Amino acid sequence: MTFSVAHINVRSLLNNFQTFSERILPFSYDVVGVTETWLNGNVHTDAINLDTYIFVRSDRQTSRGGGIGVYIKGNIPYSLILNQVTQSIEHLWVKLYLSNLTLVLGVIYRPPNSEMQSFLSTIEDTLADIYPQEGNVICVGDYNIDLFKFNTNADNLIAIHEIFNLKQIINVPTRVTSDSATLIDLLFLNLDNPVVNSGTVDIDISDHFLIFCELQVDQPVAETPNIVSFRQLHNIDKQQFQKHMEDAKLQLDSIFVIQNIDDKVSLLNQQILSWFNYHAPLKRRQGCTKISPWITPNIKLMQKLRDKAFNSYKKCKTSGKWEYYKQLRNFTTNAIRNERRAYLKHKLENSTVKEKWA
Repeated sequence: MTFSVAHINVRSLLNNFQTFSERILPFSYDVVGVTETWLNGNVHTDAINLDTYIFVRSDRQTSRGGGIGVYIKGNIPYSLILNQVTQSIEHLWVKLYLSNLTLVLGVIYRPPNSEMQSFLSTIEDTLADIYPQEGNVICVGDYNIDLFKFNTNADNLIAIHEIFNLKQIINVPTRVTSDSATLIDLLFLNLDNPVVNSGTVDIDISDHFLIFCELQVDQPVAETPNIVSFRQLHNIDKQQFQKHMEDAKLQLDSIFVIQNIDDKVSLLNQQILSWFNYHAPLKRRQGCTKISPWITPNIKLMQKLRDKAFNSYKKCKTSGKWEYYKQLRNFTTNAIRNERRAYLKHKLENSTVKEKWA
């Protein structure tokens, strides 16, 4: 079984509803987030009702434009967690109850030219409230932050989501005009379920492409263990091992009558291996995950302190604990970036041309 989520900046849901419904229904997405609905209290939900879906909406009240909503298939139980429209952010969060998975979906819109720090702070504070309680989170929307531009705003947006293990999976342009191609419609998730398919679709409604993701959710996800094989050679009784070798002398004598050199080597290897299998049998256990080489002991300590601060905040959500955690998180994130940059620079400066392109 799969679960699919999509998002499109529709730029007037009412005016484009006929085309929207014709293009969306064949895909049969489980959830479809929409931004820039341009709806108001004069538009009844029946006028934008999509067959087999329930529509949850949040209209902008103070001015024209904006507005967000989410279409949820009628067979998926849900509950509304948060619904907020301000000058800096419009966002709507619902909890979805799938047959074997519960997750929270956020539909997010950042109005162009809105105050950036207020937007980022609201995203961070909202995730800080939701993530400790729910865990599984998907965020979709038009963030109006171009991830193709390597600037502070893009870095901060990614860093905030990384705190909550949220990864952005769309990596192609989502809005294309005659003179630009930007990645501003984003899809973040932190689920371990395999991503079956993701990408963009041009449904010819606005200059934004539809973004989507399909997840495998029919069975619990199990990580492939890292199995390490080893022998406890320090436990070998040397006297017993020597006696065993002497007892096998007659068997080894047969090597001298074997003509083929490969057969000689094979017999010797088998005999030596049998001794070690007897005195130091092969054991297996789950090993540790490989750690990036730029993760130094100091960074490990900072990560430990950061995680401890976050766990403390989850137990008692005070502003002081949250600020302390944010300071540790920012300090750790910057340290990792600096160490990674230094490591890669060192590798490049001390590698041959062949190694650089390997």
